[in-house]
Amino acid sequence: MLTKTDASMEEYAERLASLIDAFVRSGEVKVASGITVSTAGTAAAQSGTTTSVGKGTIT
Repeated sequence: MLTKTDASMEEYAERLASLIDAFVRSGEVKVASGITVSTAGTAAAQSGTTTSVGKGTIT
């Protein structure tokens, strides 16, 4: 892009930012098992939320 006759630093920056955004969004996060969960309801209909912070890694 910088060798184009009408080089534009703004266009270059926008394209680079778009590529970086796409790369970051394509990552996959794996979360470690063992996050504490609080549940409510009957044995047939459980609902709940996590009660502690999990730790993830980007793969």
